[in-house]
Amino acid sequence: MRAQDVMTTPVVSVGPNATVDEVAALLLEKGISAVPVIDAEGSLYGMVSEADLLHRPEIGTARRSRWWLEMFKDSAALADNYARSRGTRARDEMTPRIVDVAPEADLFDVLSLMERHGVRRVLVIEEKRLVGILTRANILRGLLANRRRPAVDSSDQGIRRMVLDELAKRYG
Repeated sequence: MRAQDVMTTPVVSVGPNATVDEVAALLLEKGISAVPVIDAEGSLYGMVSEADLLHRPEIGTARRSRWWLEMFKDSAALADNYARSRGTRARDEMTPRIVDVAPEADLFDVLSLMERHGVRRVLVIEEKRLVGILTRANILRGLLANRRRPAVDSSDQGIRRMVLDELAKRYG
């Protein structure tokens, strides 16, 4: 089974200037856990997930690191963390690292890629264009559907019947 067989289309996305509130409302409205950030020309910037929106100072859920760990961070990393936690736009909150696959990617390979990169979803890209999104739930549905296929009669007569049925479908 391939990515294109189970991916979600069309992909719900936001622009880089979408507000944090707009992104959160869209996630809730659509019942999804993340959206790609795409500009008007279709260039992909990153992903904003529920996790990106959950650690906010204004709702009292900002991540607090140990004071002694802060001493080992460089000032650029500290500034980036500060800006990200107080960002008001999708471009501020998004995770820029994107894992993508081709539509023909095998589901087992996609699952392995997701585990290796520690991500819950991958984007399906064809000719530099976003054509779908693939989540763990999509993969699970695909694998279960594949298991539920009826048993195949592998006798000579069963194979002959399947070939004749397929020919009849294709050539009437």
